[in-house]
Amino acid sequence: MSNYNQNEMVAATRIIKDLTTKTPTLQAVFNQDAVNISSELDNLIKETDRLEHSWHAEVADTDPILEESKIVFAKYRDLVIKRLPGAAKMDWQETDVKPDVFALNLEKLIGIIEDNEDKLPFAETALAELVPISNKLDMELTEDREARRIYRNSVLAKNAALKKAEIFFYETRRFIRRDLGRKSPEYSQVKDKAVRKAAKELEQQGNETLTEKQVVTEESINS
Repeated sequence: MSNYNQNEMVAATRIIKDLTTKTPTLQAVFNQDAVNISSELDNLIKETDRLEHSWHAEVADTDPILEESKIVFAKYRDLVIKRLPGAAKMDWQETDVKPDVFALNLEKLIGIIEDNEDKLPFAETALAELVPISNKLDMELTEDREARRIYRNSVLAKNAALKKAEIFFYETRRFIRRDLGRKSPEYSQVKDKAVRKAAKELEQQGNETLTEKQVVTEESINS
């Protein structure tokens, strides 16, 4: 388990990048790696955040179709049970379940109606409604799963970058302590306390930027 959270690790890599840029002793040994690692971590964090929003947006797009599907499903489920009492014993009736499970229940209902068309006077009408909405829901859920898969892969890549950054940070910190001294100003910047302070400052800057964006948005709306 890392000693630092994500914000602290970002702050740590930026401190190292700054030190290796300004300190000749560190520049030749660490600067290029510091720049690359810091840039990679920043980019992966931004990409993971973007993909998380994309995934949530996909899920939000599915919600109206899911609700419509449940309404149609409930209507024909009740009609089927009235005509086929034995169907009530089958495990397919629930709507208040996870979307993937509901999609299976919807498919089971379609199968029951197809197998009993001669006993269900509403079968043709039901299938004309249920099949298209089932296909539409299936497409939406497939897109949701793909967005989730891509997001989860990005989380794995980000976590690997965080680990890589942590190893590099401690390697550089040991070098600074050994070659520049524990009392050096450079070493004071890479102590845990200094890193956590820098992380809080970064977080505060981020909050201020977000607030500024909100103000601009509100002004645009009101203008």
